[in-house]
Amino acid sequence: ALLKKLRSDTAESELSCQKEPLTSADLQALADILAENLLLVKIDLRECGVDVAGAQALGAALKLNKTLKELDLRWNADIGDEGCKALAEGLAENRSLERIDLGGCRIATAGAQALGTALKANGTLKDLYLGYNDALGAEGCEALAEGILRNVGLVEVNLKWCDVPEVCEKALAAAAEGNPTLQLLQVRS
Repeated sequence: ALLKKLRSDTAESELSCQKEPLTSADLQALADILAENLLLVKIDLRECGVDVAGAQALGAALKLNKTLKELDLRWNADIGDEGCKALAEGLAENRSLERIDLGGCRIATAGAQALGTALKANGTLKDLYLGYNDALGAEGCEALAEGILRNVGLVEVNLKWCDVPEVCEKALAAAAEGNPTLQLLQVRS
């Protein structure tokens, strides 16, 4: 129903499907709309069952979209590393998104590495939330630290409840110190 409304009412600037189970077809339709929509600035898909295919569709749409500012994908555990990689590819090319929430999406090392690479290319993202992804691993956290250091737009990064290895905490702290725009890096719970 919300997707039909969005198609018919181009004046909508926000879409919330929070806790509504969405099918792969729903997510592909949303991604198709997102690729062309010039007014949509915020999408809330918390706990909607977004899976790898849905994340891939959204990642492809992010490459084309020029207006979306906020994307909330919290608690979509089926996104995982493969879905995160697709979202990171979209994020690397996107020049409008300012906030993405991937908390509790079961992102592990490969997903964190992809996000670290995306952060090097993206200068518009201001807020990255990765809380409750407890398998980022040392290599993933190192890649995130490198991305944070080289990013020119980040203001806040949240890695709370991510079980960040102690050695990586130092790398993240050094990256935060070396990034002039970063105001808040949250690592410990």
